[in-house]
Order: sequence, then C-alpha cells, then structure tokens
Amino acid sequence: MQLMFRKKLRGVKMIKEDIVKLGMWLGKKHNQIYERGKNDCCTLFMEYHDFMHGTNTLDAIYGKYSNTTGAIRTAREFNITEEWLPEHGYKQVDTPETGDIVIVQQKYYPSGYIICMGQAWTNVDGKNKMGRYSLIEPELPYSIWRHHIE
Repeated sequence: MQLMFRKKLRGVKMIKEDIVKLGMWLGKKHNQIYERGKNDCCTLFMEYHDFMHGTNTLDAIYGKYSNTTGAIRTAREFNITEEWLPEHGYKQVDTPETGDIVIVQQKYYPSGYIICMGQAWTNVDGKNKMGRYSLIEPELPYSIWRHHIE
C-alpha cells in the first residue's frame, strides 16, 4: 500500500534533534522481522510513541495477539483514533509532516504509518521487514495525527 497526500509537504514541525532521533530509531527498526502482536503496524506507532516520549504504552498490547483474529479483537478494544491517540497527546491534522502518525482503516483493523522525511514507514503482512512507502493518498479512509505538548 502506498500513501500520498495531494497537498505539498512544507517543512517539518519537529526540532532537528527529534528528526535525527526518529531517523535513527527507524534505521534500527528497519531490518527487524515482522511478527504480529510484537512488531507489526499497530505495535510500531505505539513503540514509536514510547521511544519519543519516554512512556511504556506498548505493554498494553505487546504479545497479546499472534493472528488476524487476535489483531481484530485488539483493534476493537483499543479505539486508536477516537481514544488512544487523543488521550496520548495527538491531534488530527490535514497535511503529513515528519513525526506524524497516519492511520489507514483497513478492512478489519487500522494500520499505522510513521512519516519521516517525506516517506511513510510501516510493518505490513507478508513482508519480512519494515517498508518505506511514497506518500500517495490511500483509497481507504485515513487520518493524520501529530503529537502536541500543551
């Protein structure tokens, strides 16, 4: 799947140190093997949040599912866009920038993407490692989320 947004990307909101931190983290994650419930599209954005903000939210779902049925059940328990993201300091925005999380609603559960330097990064079924995708607007419903510190 590719993501793209027709609006022109304009700069980044993250400070330089956080962009470097994100890039280093993605580089470390890039060759890790996909494993549902431990290293997939949902655990990715929670692990990213924990890494950037010093929290431990991933424990709530880490290892709790290992197949599609379990992923669907977990997605129902964690309402990502209506509850999890807003409760953890994210606000919905219109244009993706470095550091944003994009949630694409797939058939059974949402997939999370991390935006870094004009690319969307995620772990997807059938791939052995994290993929990097062009920013092309998905045909499925999606939302873009940015962390805000009040």
